[in-house]
Amino acid sequence: LMILLFGIWEFLNHNPLINVIAEKGQHTEYKLPDGSMVAMNAESKISFKKNNFNKNRIINMEGEAFFDIRKGTSFTINTKLADIKILGTLFNLVSRDNTFKVSCITGKIQVSSGSQSLTITPCESATLSNNELLKYPDKNIKNIPNWRIGEFYFENSPLNSVFKEIERQFNVNFVVTKMDEKYFTGSFTNKNLVNALDIVCIPMGLTYEIGSNSKIFIREKPQ
Repeated sequence: LMILLFGIWEFLNHNPLINVIAEKGQHTEYKLPDGSMVAMNAESKISFKKNNFNKNRIINMEGEAFFDIRKGTSFTINTKLADIKILGTLFNLVSRDNTFKVSCITGKIQVSSGSQSLTITPCESATLSNNELLKYPDKNIKNIPNWRIGEFYFENSPLNSVFKEIERQFNVNFVVTKMDEKYFTGSFTNKNLVNALDIVCIPMGLTYEIGSNSKIFIREKPQ
């Protein structure tokens, strides 16, 4: 029994789980052992087993990341909502809370969730909506990876998801009074918090107040 336990310890000890984390307000670039590159948006995480990675290219991911995958053996990314397999390609992947979206820039990607499976090719995205895996031509595909240079684009997106992105980029927390659901179309950068708040809040008929402890209070303008 002692020999068996020692063998298990040896295996675990010599095949460590590597965790790479991008905290709020931080973007992180990481080179995987096979030479593939991962650019991670704020509040994102990847993990993988270090040993034999080139043969078994499997990683786990939460959050948002842009991948440049080197050609080689099959590359698998496991997320809470769906899994994807690729051979060599450029793509953007979001798997955060109940949101899942993968956008193919080059190459081909197989997406699976439960018993559902589909393949997307360049200029297509796949999402998971009401537990249904869907793909569609994505006319905004060229803008999607621009978060890597601090530019964030939204088209008819729930205001709550826009505020969540501002929270991630500037490491702040919103306190929002109850209001009707609003949808935002536009873009902001992560270079200046006040500019980002003006761009989002003014056309939405909202006011904001930057308080202490990185809290931002959002209210609807009185009629």
